Amino acid sequence: MMRNMMRSTCLVAVLVAGCATAGVKVAPEQLAQFQPGVTPCTEIVATLEKPPTSQSLHSDGSRQLTYAYQHWQADATTVGLAVIGIPAGRSEVEHATVVVECDRADRLMTYTATKGAHSRGVGVTGGAKQ
Repeated sequence: MMRNMMRSTCLVAVLVAGCATAGVKVAPEQLAQFQPGVTPCTEIVATLEKPPTSQSLHSDGSRQLTYAYQHWQADATTVGLAVIGIPAGRSEVEHATVVVECDRADRLMTYTATKGAHSRGVGVTGGAKQ
């Protein structure tokens, strides 16, 4: 009985390995088509087909558009251990941010793209502090 329960738990863990995504991911190819001083910022928003994650309006009339993205992927061990009540496991996190600077005439001045990834661990399978 216990063996069957353990097999079922492992199967469920493999099938439902957790993940979550938030924000808007902007591809480098999309950025490459925008020209500083030429491309209207309204065109950038239309091309990306989603509104920015946040917007800032500066006192000089210029504005900043920010597109932020995160994706979390928990491994099957993490989900399996959570199913049986053990708070332990690992997850991978990918993140990216694109900041678009627009002048008062709503033309692209410049953009900055950053991306990265890291792992997170909790409990016995999480690893040691580095």
